[in-house]
Amino acid sequence: MPVVKQILWMLLSTLMFALMYFFIKVTADKNISLPQIVLFRGFIPFIIIFFWGIYKKKILFPNNWKLHVIRSLCGTLSMWLGFCAISKLTLSTSTCLNYTGPIFIGIGNFLYFKHKKLDYLIYIPILLGFLGILLILQPSINNNEWLYVLFGIGAGFLSAISMLQIQQLHLINEPEWRIVFIFSIFICITSLLYLLISGWICLDFISLCYLTLVGIFGLLGQLFMTKALSIGSLIIPASIQYVTIVFSTIIDFLILKEKIGMLSLLGIIFVIISGLFSAFLNYNKNIKIINKS
Repeated sequence: MPVVKQILWMLLSTLMFALMYFFIKVTADKNISLPQIVLFRGFIPFIIIFFWGIYKKKILFPNNWKLHVIRSLCGTLSMWLGFCAISKLTLSTSTCLNYTGPIFIGIGNFLYFKHKKLDYLIYIPILLGFLGILLILQPSINNNEWLYVLFGIGAGFLSAISMLQIQQLHLINEPEWRIVFIFSIFICITSLLYLLISGWICLDFISLCYLTLVGIFGLLGQLFMTKALSIGSLIIPASIQYVTIVFSTIIDFLILKEKIGMLSLLGIIFVIISGLFSAFLNYNKNIKIINKS
């Protein structure tokens, strides 16, 4: 069944992204510099897609650069902020903050349509999301970690803008692989510029393996998500993406041995419910539009 296949592809995607975040956390704990982590995240997908595109005789570069530039700039800055947050906060907390994008989209819709009659249900995911963030931050964040909290929230905000640009790119029939390819180029450029200033830290074999896995799991996560999006409704991928937070929380507890307080766990659940509710409301809105047309 298509729905079952879509769920399985999306679950694989969330697992890949959770593993990517885990290896980012591990490499950061080994004092590997942030620009080196970012470089491997972009370089490996770039190399794989480049040679695949050459082999398949694909047109690698787009005709419309404007949307790609906006998407890639926002996505790249979001990645830098998100990776920085992951390096200093617990894996579950930083992942949760990085996935606040749909909450900001809900706020944006509210502000944009504030002069029109809106369904009051739109307030629920926004309030749940903010309550969840407050519960996460209050018990588990130290005074010296608030800057990285802002980085995580900033990553979520920029990812919301990036998601909107991806929607626009899909409307002009841009293939997902090209969106990822251009995005990877921006990641490589920014990380190489940073490395020219900060310098390259010599890597041992284990660190090199960890960084390679960051790039591989990141690429697999994007490819599996693309496969899920190509099968059917957007509601399932939009809902299941929050399983990444669940996987990250499990990894945090079982492998990294981080203690997760009850209030933090409750906050994570609220953020997940907020995302599910937002996806459900957007799905119902789209169904109404289709029925009216």
